[in-house]
Amino acid sequence: MTMYLIDSNILIYAINEDSEYHSHSRKIIDLVNNGEIQACISLQNILETFAVMTDSRRIENPLPPNEAMQIIKDDYIDNPMMVKIAPKLTVVDRILDLFDKYDLKLTILGLILL
Repeated sequence: MTMYLIDSNILIYAINEDSEYHSHSRKIIDLVNNGEIQACISLQNILETFAVMTDSRRIENPLPPNEAMQIIKDDYIDNPMMVKIAPKLTVVDRILDLFDKYDLKLTILGLILL
């Protein structure tokens, strides 16, 4: 079976009931939860979802950080049907090398995305 990386927007819309895409996104998450499709999420997805769900500039009704993290944990992190992928610890060394080599002024998340 093909493994799909779930985009952060799908995770966000599935939580955000005010979104016009909520029901479609929720259906995708339900397909994962029912074992009809295999899916994974990344550390980047988790961080982006948290950032958006707690930011009043990005959504109309942001959640308090503790509530957002609990929902993300319950729905995604602790969900046994979603494979979690994350960079290895050696990525930190590589990030520090990139900072030095290119005199980068990016955030750590920005470097992980490189």
